[in-house]
Amino acid sequence: MQHIKLIIPGIFILLVNLVFAQDSLNVSQVEKAMSHGTHIGFTIDIPQAKLKDVVNAWKKYIKRGETKASVESNEDEYQISGTALTNISAQPMNVYTTIKEAEKAIRITSFFTEDDSNFISTSLNAEKASATEKLMKDFARMQYRLAVENELNDETKNLEKLENEKEDLINDNEKSNKNISEYERKIDRAKAEIESNGSEQSKRRADVANQKEIVRSTTPKTETYDLEEKKLNSLEKELKKLEKQGENLHSDIDGWNSDIRSEKRKIEKTDDEIKEKKEAMSKQKDHVKDVKEKMLNIR
Repeated sequence: MQHIKLIIPGIFILLVNLVFAQDSLNVSQVEKAMSHGTHIGFTIDIPQAKLKDVVNAWKKYIKRGETKASVESNEDEYQISGTALTNISAQPMNVYTTIKEAEKAIRITSFFTEDDSNFISTSLNAEKASATEKLMKDFARMQYRLAVENELNDETKNLEKLENEKEDLINDNEKSNKNISEYERKIDRAKAEIESNGSEQSKRRADVANQKEIVRSTTPKTETYDLEEKKLNSLEKELKKLEKQGENLHSDIDGWNSDIRSEKRKIEKTDDEIKEKKEAMSKQKDHVKDVKEKMLNIR
């Protein structure tokens, strides 16, 4: 029994939310001052809509039939004469409308009359009033749907942006891994060259040592001495060149190892960013789903 008691309030809240979501556009009849005095008008709030969009859409929506009149603006009131609203009346109608920003919505209030004296209301003609409410609600529904469609487009673009950013990060990691592989190949080649260079250095040192003995045992200030000394100098230069090449190879390896550590740090940072993007995408997908459901619930 306790379990049932807990379930019933939850179901009630769900039903209330569903009804609210499906019937959030309501037309009210209000008595307000307008250009022809104080009369009953029909008002409705359009959530999320933009003032400029609603004004432009209303001018097209309310001008019907063969009337040559266009919607005119008189201070903050939009007026049209002789429009054919056949669902409301067989007679041409004059419509006076204010469109203003309200809290998170655009509020549109319209006054409908056939003679500028008697304005449609439930008390005057219930059938015409019902048709007028439908005309207002149809317009509001259309504008609300367009606003939600724009929201859905924006949120879908935001999701696509997050997906592209995630792909860019994945590509960055792939590039870093390729760089690491290339640095490792360079290190392997350099190590092989160092080994070869070491052998060459050992050989050249032996050559230098032998040549020194030859120079030492040759009579100075003779042509033979000069030739042997010249040969020694050449061998020593070759040895220094090999030693320098070996040093450069070790330095290159140090540099590539540093580059590898740098790329690994980048990968670690990018992995964190990819995780954040995935979390943001998950939330954005839920948001897109919510907007889609909101659109489906517009009634």
